[in-house]
Amino acid sequence: MMKEEEEYKKEFISIHIGQTGINLGNSCWELYCLEHGIQPDGMQSTTEDGDDDGDYRFRTFFSETSSGKFVPRALFIDLEPSVIDEVKSGTNGQLYNPQQFICGKEDAGNNFARGYYTLGGKIIGECLDRIRKLVDDCSNLSGFVIFNSVSGGTGSGFCSLLLESLSTEYEPKEKIAFTVYPSPDDEFSPSILDSYNTILASYSLKEHSNVTLMFDNVSVSDICRRSLDIENPTYVNMNRLVSQAISSLTVSMRFEGSTFNQNLRSFCDSTCLGLIRFVGCSYVPVLSAKEVQHKQHSFVELTNAALEPSSYMVKCDPYKGMYMKNLIVYRGDDVDFDEVDSAASMARPRTGSGFHYFDTSYRSGINYVPVTVYPGGDLATVQREVCVVSCTTSIQDVFTRISHKFNHMYVKKDFLHSYFCEGMEEYEFSEAYEEIATKLVKLCQVFENEDP
Repeated sequence: MMKEEEEYKKEFISIHIGQTGINLGNSCWELYCLEHGIQPDGMQSTTEDGDDDGDYRFRTFFSETSSGKFVPRALFIDLEPSVIDEVKSGTNGQLYNPQQFICGKEDAGNNFARGYYTLGGKIIGECLDRIRKLVDDCSNLSGFVIFNSVSGGTGSGFCSLLLESLSTEYEPKEKIAFTVYPSPDDEFSPSILDSYNTILASYSLKEHSNVTLMFDNVSVSDICRRSLDIENPTYVNMNRLVSQAISSLTVSMRFEGSTFNQNLRSFCDSTCLGLIRFVGCSYVPVLSAKEVQHKQHSFVELTNAALEPSSYMVKCDPYKGMYMKNLIVYRGDDVDFDEVDSAASMARPRTGSGFHYFDTSYRSGINYVPVTVYPGGDLATVQREVCVVSCTTSIQDVFTRISHKFNHMYVKKDFLHSYFCEGMEEYEFSEAYEEIATKLVKLCQVFENEDP
């Protein structure tokens, strides 16, 4: 087997944790199936001539049963059954194997400690056993893709426990996380404990995830209102928009027709710098299916739009920070290489417009795979799209906001007893705060003071 083919055959295991991770993951698998022609029961609707030569790319995310059914290489985990029950009874319920669902009987109650210690400890062994079976089904595992939110108890606490276990058992394998962070206001963050949970979980992500792509509901909701004319976006609207970005970033892992070989290691190398492993993401164009589209946007226009702060799916202002790494992914079946090269080159030197670069770590890639959207959904069908992943010092804005809220409660010892009674100790709070609120933020500030 050729070395290049071996790289393409590397499989990816997706792990969806908690309500947000499960619902976002289910939206992603729905879109993946549309892209690969897989029906809700797991059977392929069409088979292209000569497809056997490219099957290995397709199977990086799916395994095939003896009956010809394609099953996601995925595991869904929650500490209580209601969300998993909804997925099982939903449109894609037949897509998954029943063994891909693990749930406990009690909710974590928005408490990191319950997810990590009390309830998480009861199911971690079963989860690791199921993961071993998924790994055994792979011929050349690339790594793990994690979906979670850090506001709640399961997505923060249990995800942290699982990440630590994965690092111990599968140390060489990369782990990337698609993580929803608390919103800047309380509209989507009703739990008063979300700042505690977020700082504790962010410390674990910093230590055990190679890169964490950050999203928040307010940013995504604002894009839905502004670009899709949805007055009150639902979680379905927002999950589907985020799924389009995730699809764009993973398409080269699932299809042939890319100018760059993207596995998890190359993705991590292209998107994070040193200990700054938290990155922002933008996706364009976001056009409403309700409006007739007359204009084909150039890649220069799309690149410029993707780098606007309003396009980012997490609340930070890259204009006020410094870009350290940028990965720009171009997708479409009518992509012209020279046009893309020109667009990427024009984007880089925009220092006078508020763009500052630490170095020349700026990578772009092209995928010649047609863009797919949810039929009957909010987004218009387009011929080309651009997704940007940015490692920028402005990501410190997220942690500064959350740390302020954390510290406001922590100095008064508010609600700490609800964590201590579940097995946590106070040093875990101070240690996590020091690593995230102090060291990570200061590191971003150090990079900002460096000469580009």
